Formats: sequence, C-alpha cells, structure tokens
Amino acid sequence: MSSEQNFEPRIAIYGIGFVGAMLTRLLTDKGWPVVAAYNRPGDKIGQDLGRLAGLERDLGVIVEDDQVADLRSSGANIVLVAAADVVDENFEVYQRFLDAGINVLSAGSHAYQPELFYPDHAAKMDALAKERGVSFTGSGIWDMTRIWSGILAGGACVEIESIDYSTDTEVLRQGIHWLEPTGIGMTVEEFDEKVGRVPSQLSDVIQIPSILVLRQYGYTIDNVEMSQEPVLFDEPVYCRELEKELPAGTCVGTRTMAVVDTVEGVQARSRFEYRLLRPGEVEHSTWKINGSPGMEVRVVREDSDVAQASSLVNRIPDVLAAEPGITPITDMGPLKPSTLLASA
Repeated sequence: MSSEQNFEPRIAIYGIGFVGAMLTRLLTDKGWPVVAAYNRPGDKIGQDLGRLAGLERDLGVIVEDDQVADLRSSGANIVLVAAADVVDENFEVYQRFLDAGINVLSAGSHAYQPELFYPDHAAKMDALAKERGVSFTGSGIWDMTRIWSGILAGGACVEIESIDYSTDTEVLRQGIHWLEPTGIGMTVEEFDEKVGRVPSQLSDVIQIPSILVLRQYGYTIDNVEMSQEPVLFDEPVYCRELEKELPAGTCVGTRTMAVVDTVEGVQARSRFEYRLLRPGEVEHSTWKINGSPGMEVRVVREDSDVAQASSLVNRIPDVLAAEPGITPITDMGPLKPSTLLASA
C-alpha cells in the first residue's frame, strides 16, 4: 500500500513505557495522529504523552486510565498495545478496546498466535472482534526478523529435510528488568533455583516462530519438546547495565531450545539465547533450511530498540485493511516499509 487516500489512521497507544515512548516518537515524526493514550493506574495518568515520551513538549494527549476512560469517544480506529507480553494478563485490555470498536495491534509475543496458548481467550476475542467489525493482530520485532524471514527462507526449496533456527539477543538492551528472568549474574545453582531448567510462561513463546513457519509451509504440527539451561562463558565479560565484570562461569543469560515435530516428518530445531553479547557479537536471527536446495537467511538486528516499535508502526496499514477477527501476520504478507505512505 503506498500513499492511498483511504489510509486514515487515528492511533491510540496503551502502555507508556519504553516501547510506548518509542512508538510516540516515531508516529510524531511521521505526522500520523496519536489521538489518545492509556496506561494502568499510576503516576503516568494525567500527564501529557509528549513529555512521557521524551519529546520535551506537549502533544495535547493526556494519558488516561483505560478502565474508566470512554474509549469510544477517543476517535481512535487502532490501538497499539505495548504492555505485558502474556495474553491472559492483557485479556481484559484487549476486550475493552475490541468492544469499543477499535482495532488492536499488540506487541506481546503470545499475541502472534494467541490460540496456541489461550484457546478460550482467543475464541472470545475473535468472536467479539467479528461482532464489532474490527481485527486483532500481534506484531513487533519478531514479525520480519523471526517469522517472515523464516517463511521466505524456504521459498525456493523443492525438498525440506529439517530446519535449524538460531538467534542471539542482547536482552538487557530492552531493560534491566530482564536480569532476573534470564539469570544474568547468577551462579549455576542460583539459576537452577530461581530460573530453572523448565521453560516458563515467558519462554514458552520460543516455539512460536517454528510453528508458524512450518504451518505456512503446509506441515502439520505433531509434537513440541522444550528445555532451557544457563549460558556460561569461559572468560569474564563486562556487563554495562550492572557496571561490573562478571567472572568466567557466571550465568550470562538463558538458552532455550525447542524441537517441533510434524506429522510429515520434517523437524524444526530452535535455539534462543537471551544473554550478554561478547565484544564483536551482534544480535541475529538465522534460519537454515536443510534440503534441496539448501538455504540460509541471516538477519542482523541493528537498532532492535527501534525495530520493535517500527515493526508495529509499519503493520498499521495491514491491520486497518484486515477482515474482522483475529488476523495473524502470516495472513498479511511480509512487512513493508511505511516510507511512501502519505501523512494523514
């Protein structure tokens, strides 16, 4: 879609944290109207969105508590949800916006395919969205870097034997709150006690890219096995966020593995590492298709802080054009840049 006259976004933002602030700055730079902003109760309520987003000026959009605000009066036709990753934690938020006739575009990883983990919630959201004539979609940095890159990787293959996926993410770039969930700075014993070797609700999303890619190829998912372990370096590494060097043998993150089997016999093996990066390492997402012809697609994730928000921004036209109900990004085609879209 390029510079279409019917592209008229009227955007609300829910969750005025790191991603919400980045969304505000990107949308303001593009001249796309942010007409409302919402947050959970707290000290952000009543403040101007521009100030909270670091623009050093007012935008005239006051942050409201979505639980008591009149959502319908905002004039928004889409809300970008940049809060809690898990569907059941955000379920009431999603329901309120859908019920108000507002399309929902969520940055939560579980939102990419909500019925995988929350089929009852997903069924209710889908029914309400269809009743109100709006859509629900999950997107974000995984959109192109982890899902559509994998779908495109197999496009030239006439035979697929297996799939290997690997990714390394400098997780503390996303916030110091990731220290404890990933075990950074812990001993192995502390990791086993506080993080554990069984994937949690946060890390069970690791299976999503492989499942979506395999489904898009036409395979039928048969079984998923997951495990996790601490990532250890045999040399010390400096942690910028902790402002100290971590000795060799200290946990520097979490490695989570997922093995997805299909009825047809093709297996996808995934390795996710959320950790500190050594000097010279970069964030990447790499798909290796073993077959005929073999294919490898590697995405280096530069400025991932921006990419999470920019991926949402660039999905707005697709969401506004989607049919009512839950519409996954795999039904929308690859993500496209918004550089040619006219300002509203």
